[in-house]
Amino acid sequence: MDTGLKHRTKLRVFGKLFSERRLLLLASGIFFALYGLLLTYCIPYHLWHSEQTQLFSFNADYLAGFLGRPGKPLEYAGSFLVQFFYYPRFGALLLTAVGVLLFILIRSNLKKLNVHGLFWSFLPVLGLLMLQTNLHYSPVYSFHLIVVLLGFRLYLEVENKWWRLAGFAFGWPLLFWLAGAYAFVFLILCLLVTLNEVRKLSDILLPLGYCLLGFAWLAVGYWGVFQLPRDVFLGYPFIQMDQSLYRWGLVNLLYLPALLIVAWLFPLQIRKAWSGWNFKTIGLTVVLLSVGFWGVYDYGLNKKQELILKMDYYVQHEQWEKVLELGKSYPGVNQLVIYYSNLALAKQGLLTEKLFEYPQIGSKGLRLRWERNRLASLLGGEVFYQLHYYNEAFRWAFESSVSHGLNPRAVKRMAQTSLANGHLELAKKYVLLLEETLFYKDWAFRFREQMEQAASAPELKTVNHPFQVHTDFTSDIRGFDLKVEELLQNCPENQAAFDYYTASLLLDKKLEELTDLVLNNPDRFAGPLHGPLAEAVLLYQKLSGKPLDEIQVEPAVYHRFEEFARALSRNRGSQAAYQLEAAFGTTFWYYFYFY
Repeated sequence: MDTGLKHRTKLRVFGKLFSERRLLLLASGIFFALYGLLLTYCIPYHLWHSEQTQLFSFNADYLAGFLGRPGKPLEYAGSFLVQFFYYPRFGALLLTAVGVLLFILIRSNLKKLNVHGLFWSFLPVLGLLMLQTNLHYSPVYSFHLIVVLLGFRLYLEVENKWWRLAGFAFGWPLLFWLAGAYAFVFLILCLLVTLNEVRKLSDILLPLGYCLLGFAWLAVGYWGVFQLPRDVFLGYPFIQMDQSLYRWGLVNLLYLPALLIVAWLFPLQIRKAWSGWNFKTIGLTVVLLSVGFWGVYDYGLNKKQELILKMDYYVQHEQWEKVLELGKSYPGVNQLVIYYSNLALAKQGLLTEKLFEYPQIGSKGLRLRWERNRLASLLGGEVFYQLHYYNEAFRWAFESSVSHGLNPRAVKRMAQTSLANGHLELAKKYVLLLEETLFYKDWAFRFREQMEQAASAPELKTVNHPFQVHTDFTSDIRGFDLKVEELLQNCPENQAAFDYYTASLLLDKKLEELTDLVLNNPDRFAGPLHGPLAEAVLLYQKLSGKPLDEIQVEPAVYHRFEEFARALSRNRGSQAAYQLEAAFGTTFWYYFYFY
């Protein structure tokens, strides 16, 4: 049998086993199964965090806020779906469905324009997946692109060029209002299709008509309808994305216009020959898509960031042991990881005992500095709430809402701190917002019961009365001072504040102040000292030469200190830290000498 006959026989067998439709379904099924698995198991806490940064409310005033600005109506639709990311697996399912819809629209548009090949329809979906792994990319933007592609597909259904122009005249302003800056993709695609159909000089008038209609609407919209600043009017939502998204965002937006330009440079026969279902094209597609998934996993996924968001998830659910497990597993040193690890230690009453079993960076690891970014303002107020510093916790929550919009965490925190301070009317305002949501209304109803109980009993009006602050002071927004000394002056019984104050002295290596703290608080330090405090007292005694007979230290700590002193005297120079770390890396002494 000659080679040509063998090849034709293989193709016939292949065709019987797999029709084009079956192959399409099989390839698409495998692709989107991998797509969904990656979203489900690689970025679940990323998806949960997306839900935490918005508050979708079922009321007319909330909807009205989305109607007066280009691009906002579709953001409303996207925000409605993002609220279901409260359950990350359901969120992954929704995003997979969005990817499927994007694939169907792109494939339908390309087939209508005689651009064949399954790979070209998969590629922008992979680009969208890459964008979705970025914390700064909001999933709501995907709906802008989908509606633009849907509008373009409807445009292609119209065969008559003048009816197309009329449809554009009506559809372009509507699409710009719905999708904002994404509508420019629709304009570019319409111009490309029209230019491709130019056959004589008079036909050039049609593309000019598109340009005139498009820019005339922009002028009318800018000057007479929306009256917004130019960058907001022309640039939302895409131009206002984070800088890290520009490259992938531009590629995804301009992919279809660029593909059409390149495809139309080749004759139709060549395009069909390279896009048919055969072993070469299928094998090449599998290889390229595999490389694409590997690129998303290896290059796009921020695994450290996902671990931090997982810690945040467990902090919000008060699963402190899991927070500590994640803190130990984090590769490297990160201030937010240290901040959450220390908070978890404090909540378990272990802050001063196990402080140096976790990485430390000084007292700045006890809190976050105020910065106008989403993470700092959203996460930084947690420690103040746990310290019963309710005014400061309220301020961080309020600033988070002002800077980046209402979010459930901030609204809950403002309700909690308002009730703690006895501001019942203010607390009702925030509870009402939560009662109009899907997933937080149950919490709001339970919290309203607490408010009613506080209102009915004057002695309970201020729920956390023992921790009330009675003097005026504010937290240092430029530094890392927690104001725990002032909190202790207002309420000496505040054990959380006392633990943080002790930890700050340890981290700042203030040996004399630590020793005085032990001497002045015999009730808190009854019995022999152990742990980092005992280590600090022994070190102070050695360095100062002052006897501290009134402070009892466990004998085991004495013996260990002698071992450390001998080891330190034997190991000097640049290698000392490495040589002592295995035996003494979790002690205050090691921290004192090598950090």
